[in-house]
Amino acid sequence: HGDAAFSLFSPRAARHTGSARVEGRAATWRADWRRMRPPYVVGYHWLADIARSYGFTDATAEFDALDAHFEAVAQVESAAAYSDKWLADRVIEEHYNVLRFVPASGVWHVWNEGRWQKDAVNLAQFLVSQTLEKISARLCREGATDKEKREHLTQARRVASAYCRDSVLKFVEADPRITIRPEAFDADPWVLNTPAGILDLRTGAIGPHDPAALCSKMTAVAPDAQAPHSTWTRFL
Repeated sequence: HGDAAFSLFSPRAARHTGSARVEGRAATWRADWRRMRPPYVVGYHWLADIARSYGFTDATAEFDALDAHFEAVAQVESAAAYSDKWLADRVIEEHYNVLRFVPASGVWHVWNEGRWQKDAVNLAQFLVSQTLEKISARLCREGATDKEKREHLTQARRVASAYCRDSVLKFVEADPRITIRPEAFDADPWVLNTPAGILDLRTGAIGPHDPAALCSKMTAVAPDAQAPHSTWTRFL
């Protein structure tokens, strides 16, 4: 394994500058490599010890795993610029908090007035078109030469087309950052969504409306501790 590992180390050493002892000296790289004790053999515990020396009391408790959304965001730059997939990633970046798609029913849901609602007015298509129009407008302003301007104008027309919008929409509705199971809505029995915010039925605390809570239902009125309750009092 030593030669295989060194083959990974040596290109990095070749890019090193600022040291006459190391720069361009393959024999020095090999000698340095032989003296090394690779941390990857120790793994997490080696990293944790370093972290603790900087004040961490428990490295495993200090870091949370990235959720699926942000892990996916880290991959979006892999698509070729202005391809339909690249455009879909731009749409998701802009509208992640207001769009969800349920593959089981083929229905779009949009975040509106404090809750997720079925998209009855093609708002998903409108938001996709809105993002594409902004990208198209930017393309129209780019290009240093006449040739580049013509190329960007051709690209701008394609991006703003209905064909491109429909293709981008298919990418968006298949993306795991956007897709959701129908049973994920209103899954927490201790959450009550009200016009005033989200009520925690265990504590009585009210917090702000939050798309991440996945509430699709809402009460007709907000809680009011000062409201009269004569009917309830008579019942008691």
